[in-house]
Amino acid sequence: MKYLLTCLILFLTVEASGQSTVEQLPSSASTSTWWDTKKVKPRVALGYQKSFFTEVGVAKHWSGGDMVIPRSTALYSSLEWAPSSTGSVYGIKVGAETISGMGIGGLEVKYQSNLKVDDIVITPKLGLSLLGSLSIFYGYNISINKSPFDHVGRHQFSLALLYDKSDWKDIF
Repeated sequence: MKYLLTCLILFLTVEASGQSTVEQLPSSASTSTWWDTKKVKPRVALGYQKSFFTEVGVAKHWSGGDMVIPRSTALYSSLEWAPSSTGSVYGIKVGAETISGMGIGGLEVKYQSNLKVDDIVITPKLGLSLLGSLSIFYGYNISINKSPFDHVGRHQFSLALLYDKSDWKDIF
């Protein structure tokens, strides 16, 4: 225990002493870049949750940072369709996503119905993203109405695209 405490104090002392000098980046190396933007973008997604689903909507997308550690946030709403031989399920959802580096996390709330039974689903999501424009997710559906649809499972995998020509033009 004494050894661990000594190492911890030594580490904190070295770390704190290294923080005393701050170098300013030259103005040409600023962390603001060409993609500091606030845009409304179309959002499309495809996925699987015991069956195929697709969604189309619109997102308000804020992005910034630099090319080393990009950061962005998106608020979106979309319409979802999950076809099935036992009856399609339609949904309206709102969600939020935040990206730092290549990691992305999100939360969405969805009202879904097959026009006979309805449900509200909360889905936390984690995944990987390319500058917030192209993202792959794993989500876990939490149903308020005990999962009334047999072809809408708890586990969800999806691929989402926030499309804007200028994002892709500047990258490639």
